[in-house]
Amino acid sequence: METSISETTEQNVRPQFLKVVCIISFIGCGLMILLSLMGLSGLFMSAEDMLKTPYYASLQSKFPEAYQLIADALQYKNIKAITDFLVPCISMFGVIQMWKMRKRGYYIYLVGEFLPYIIGPLILSENYFDAMLMPLGDTGHTVKIVIMSVIIVFDILFIAVYGLNFKHLK
Repeated sequence: METSISETTEQNVRPQFLKVVCIISFIGCGLMILLSLMGLSGLFMSAEDMLKTPYYASLQSKFPEAYQLIADALQYKNIKAITDFLVPCISMFGVIQMWKMRKRGYYIYLVGEFLPYIIGPLILSENYFDAMLMPLGDTGHTVKIVIMSVIIVFDILFIAVYGLNFKHLK
């Protein structure tokens, strides 16, 4: 009877590497959820009111093209804010499932990681991100490339690491 207890305990043991990656994901998803809550606060402000804030007023005078791109994109601000909140929640739920050693968590995590690449271009054009960085001039394009590259590399890295641990999940 003692061997069966130790066997079940061994089967439920979470690999150390999976623990570390899950903890890092808990922190990352948690931060993204907290940041997205700030975006949700914008749900209560109309696009017109947002454009009247000092930041947008100065942007309009200095960079009218950027201002117009942002003004056009603000019509989708509520959808973007909700999406920005739900996506890390989906990823977090997937990580929780993997923490519980469930294979479906990996698939849920994949949905949470790929969804922004599908929904993002549908909601906001690439011009919105360019418009936000336009005040930086040529540096803005470099910043965009660096930020997007880092995000893509981390997404691929974590998907691969979780994939390597997939065999341990039930």
